[in-house]
Amino acid sequence: MRPGEIALLFTLIAWHVVVWPMVVILGATAVRRRRSEPRFAIVASALAVVSVAWSLTFAFDVLNPAAQGESIAPVVLGASFVALPVLLGTYPDGRFTPRWLAVPALTLAGFGVVAIVTKGTVMEEPWWRAVGWATFLLLTGQVYRYRRRATTAERESVRWVVLSMLVTFSGCMGLLAGMGTTIEDDSPALVHALGILVVLPIPVGLLIGLLRPRLLDVDVALRVVVSGLMLLAAVGIPYWATTTALEALGAEAPVAGRIGALAGAAAAVAAARFAGAAADWLVYRGRPDPGRAVRDLGRALAEEPDAARIPAVVLRAVVDALFLDGAELRGDGVLRARLRTVGDREFAIPVIYQDEHLATLVVSPRRGETSLTRRDTAVLRRLALHAAPALHGARALAELSEARSRVVRLRAEERKALRHDIHDDLAPTLAGLGLSAAAVAALVRDGDPEAAAVADTLVKDVNSAMAQARELTHDLRPPILDDEGLVATVRARVQRAGGGLRVRIDAPADRLVLPAAVEIAALRIVQEAVSNVRRHARATECTVRLALVEDALEITVTDDGVGFPAVTGRGKGIGLASMRERAHELGGAAFFSAAPGGGARVHVSLPSGPTPHVAPQPRPVEEVTS
Repeated sequence: MRPGEIALLFTLIAWHVVVWPMVVILGATAVRRRRSEPRFAIVASALAVVSVAWSLTFAFDVLNPAAQGESIAPVVLGASFVALPVLLGTYPDGRFTPRWLAVPALTLAGFGVVAIVTKGTVMEEPWWRAVGWATFLLLTGQVYRYRRRATTAERESVRWVVLSMLVTFSGCMGLLAGMGTTIEDDSPALVHALGILVVLPIPVGLLIGLLRPRLLDVDVALRVVVSGLMLLAAVGIPYWATTTALEALGAEAPVAGRIGALAGAAAAVAAARFAGAAADWLVYRGRPDPGRAVRDLGRALAEEPDAARIPAVVLRAVVDALFLDGAELRGDGVLRARLRTVGDREFAIPVIYQDEHLATLVVSPRRGETSLTRRDTAVLRRLALHAAPALHGARALAELSEARSRVVRLRAEERKALRHDIHDDLAPTLAGLGLSAAAVAALVRDGDPEAAAVADTLVKDVNSAMAQARELTHDLRPPILDDEGLVATVRARVQRAGGGLRVRIDAPADRLVLPAAVEIAALRIVQEAVSNVRRHARATECTVRLALVEDALEITVTDDGVGFPAVTGRGKGIGLASMRERAHELGGAAFFSAAPGGGARVHVSLPSGPTPHVAPQPRPVEEVTS
C-alpha cells in the first residue's frame, strides 16, 4: 500500500473510533433523559443519524475509490439530508426556537428527500433556488435565537459548534494551501484522508456542546482560534499579495517567496496585538480578563481618598468589568452598598479576609443572559479576593471613627454634667461659705484683730475659688447653650456688627434638642465659617441656616463674596480643615463649594441621634449625710 492509502486507512479508523462511541453515548443519554427532557431525543437522534451517515459515506469512499462521489445508498444520504436541517434547527435543546424555524428546517429536509428520490435531477430546476433561501432563514433564525432567546448554557453549547467549525475551516485552508505543493502519485489519497480528518471536529463539537458544554472553558479555546486565524490572515494576505505582484513583475519565484515571507513576518509583528484585542472583543465583547480587572480595581482604590467610598469603588469596578446593570454589597455598617438595581436572578460571591466573612457581593447576569459564564465567575472571585483587604481597612477606619465619635460625644456630655454639678452644687456651696466667712469676719473684727485678719483672708480665698469655678464652667461649656439653646447662642456670637457684614440666621423658632457634642461642634463650625467670611470673602451679606433633617443637623453658611479661590491658597486652609475635622469627629461630613449666586458655600451635616447616656457618679456616704 502506498503511504497515502495507509494514511487514508488510519484516518478512517480514527473517524470510526470517535463516531461510533459518540453514537452510543448519545443513545444512552437520550434514554436516561427520556422522562426529564423528552425533546433531547430529537436533537440527539438527528446528530446520531448525521454522524453515522457521514461515517458510512467516508468508509464507502475509502473502500470504493473508483466510485467516489457516487451515492452509496439513497437511504443513508437521504437520512443525512433530512436529519441535518432538523439538527441545525433544534440544537441544542430539541426545540424550534423561535417556532418559525420549523418551516425552513422541515423545508430543507423535504428538499433533501426529493433530491435523493429523483437522484439529483430536480437540482437543475429553477425553483430549487429556494433551498438557498431556506438555508439563509435557518441560519438567521439561529443567530436570532443566540442573541435574543438562548440561555447562557445554550450559548455555550453553540460556541462549541462555532469552535469546531472554525477548526474545520482552519484545516480546510491549510489543506488547500498544501495542495499547491508538488503532487506525488499517492497525494490524492493523502489529500482525501486529510479531508476526512478535518471534518471530524464538527461532530465532536456538536457532541460536547450537547452533553458537556462546561467540560472545558470554550471561550478560551475560541479566543485562541480566532486570534490565530486573524494572525494567519495578517501573514497570509501580505505574503500572497507580495509574491503575486513580484511574479507578475518578472521576479523569480524563490526571490518573490523570500520577499513575501519578510512582508508576512512584518505584518505578523504589527498585527499580533491587534489580533488578540480583536479576539477579546469578538469573544468577550471587550470585557477585561481577571488580571486587568484587578489592575483597574487597584488603580481606582489608589485614587479614592475617602475610605467610606471604598465599597462604592469596588462595586463600580465589578460593574465595569462585567458590563452589568448593577451590583450590591451586603454586609454590616460601612460594608453595605448598592450600585443601581440588582435583578431577580442573583449570584452571590463571598468576600473573605483572613477567614472572616466580611460581606457578600451580589450581581445579576447581563441583560439577555440567564447566568454567569465561567470567566465572569473567575473575574468576580478575583475582584472579591483583592477587594477584601480594602474593605477590611474601610471597616476598621469606620469603626475607629465611630469609636472616636462616641468618645467625643461622651466627653461633651461629661463636661456638660460636670458644669451642671459645679454650677448647681459647688457654686452655691462656695457662696454659702463666703457668706459664713464674711459673717465671722464681721463678728470678730472688734474683738480679736488676728482672728479678723484670718477671716478676711478666708473671705478672699472663697471669692477667688468662686471666680475660678465660674471660669471653669465657662471653659467646660458656654452657659448660654444650656440656658437658651444653640440658635440663641449662634445669634449672640455671630450677629455682631463688624466690617459691614450683615449676618442673617435662618433657624427654627423652637429650641433644638441636640446632644452636647453636636451643639459645641455646630457652634464652633458656625463661628469659624462666619469668621472666614469676615476676614477673607469681602462679602456684604452672610446667611447661616440651621435645620434638623431626619437624624442630622444640617448647617449651611453662604455669602456673596469672592468665593473659595481667595481663601484656599497655601497657608489659608486651616479654618476649612478645622471644620472638616470637627464634623468627622462626630461621624458627619463637611462640603465646600461655590454658592449658586456667587460667593462660597459651606455645608456641614452632623448626626444628631440619641444623646449618649452618662450615668451619674454616686456620692460618698459622708457627703450625703453631712
